[in-house]
Amino acid sequence: MTRRGRNPDADFLAGDPDAIRTVEGWVRKASGPYGASLGPNFEDVVQDALVELTLDLRRKRFRGEGSFKGYVWRLANHACIDRLRRERSRTWIDVETLDLPASGSSPFSLVAEKDAVRDLLRIFNRLPESCRELFRGILEGKSYQEMSEEIGVAAGTLRVRVARCRQQAVTYRRSDGRHEV
Repeated sequence: MTRRGRNPDADFLAGDPDAIRTVEGWVRKASGPYGASLGPNFEDVVQDALVELTLDLRRKRFRGEGSFKGYVWRLANHACIDRLRRERSRTWIDVETLDLPASGSSPFSLVAEKDAVRDLLRIFNRLPESCRELFRGILEGKSYQEMSEEIGVAAGTLRVRVARCRQQAVTYRRSDGRHEV
């Protein structure tokens, strides 16, 4: 198996080329049944499994209670299953199916944008000054924690205030005959 041959996990961790080739072969064989499902991610999963194995060995997670080959096999299987679960939870959109606007804006869209900005400014100006200040802070990129320290209230209280201000803005927008987007 390896030049040293006595302790394959230690040989792998020590960087013995024979041990690395052997362990990578085990990972590839264990991952093989998932190859079609993983598609172009197969090589990434193999590398992820090898990195995870290296970290596990450094953290002494393999205690030698079973065979090292069995440990590698299980780790590779789990890496494949985890990747497939992550991929399944993502929603992919085919770019060709998107209805994207042309690169140059049409005169109509420019007018519509100006109208939308005008409507938002009108609603913004109807809000109490406290709400306007909160929205200004958010637009400046301040965190709730930063704003809460400036105002002198708890971050949770500030979140509630922002939610109420947003609801008030939505109410004003609806009363103007507009619908929430």
